[in-house]
Amino acid sequence: MTAPDEPTRQKLVACVFCNSTDTEEFSLYGQTLMGSQYYCNHCRSVFEVIRFEDEPDTDTNSQDGHRA
Repeated sequence: MTAPDEPTRQKLVACVFCNSTDTEEFSLYGQTLMGSQYYCNHCRSVFEVIRFEDEPDTDTNSQDGHRA
């Protein structure tokens, strides 16, 4: 749980059409419960990303991608 004054980290998602990372979460759920919808500010497309419960965290402490 984060503190109220702590900013929440958003996952960096690249657009599937133009590969831009200027995207934002559009809807928590897409066509299925395991997908989220994102909006690309660059090409103005809506696309869906599959969410995984055990996604690896992008902040790692070691060079090989594993947590220390």
